[in-house]
Amino acid sequence: METHRQESICFISGEMESGKNPYSEVLIEIESGLWEHDVRVDDGIAAPYSYDDETFRACLKIFMSAIMWKLWKFMDGKSIDEKGSRAEEVGNILRNVVREFTGIDAHTLYDKVSRQPDRV
Repeated sequence: METHRQESICFISGEMESGKNPYSEVLIEIESGLWEHDVRVDDGIAAPYSYDDETFRACLKIFMSAIMWKLWKFMDGKSIDEKGSRAEEVGNILRNVVREFTGIDAHTLYDKVSRQPDRV
């Protein structure tokens, strides 16, 4: 747990020193599985997957984690205020895209989670 805290502090302070992402392999496996499934759907031998709110929220979180890391790396050398401002801008843009193309307010996806005492 202490390692995670130290990495978070380094990230927040603007340093980009970190180890390998522990989720890399599973994320790549998920990507591969989705591509394979898409081909099966296109070939008419599988039905498309559905994305309920919980699954869609998980997809958004994965994307936001990745894009925020890339943003922070891209902005190495910039002030923490500039990075924070751009991070907020990215979050707002993504929220607007999700709302415009799905009718979902991404913030409401977390309202349900915050009411569940056994979830973080």
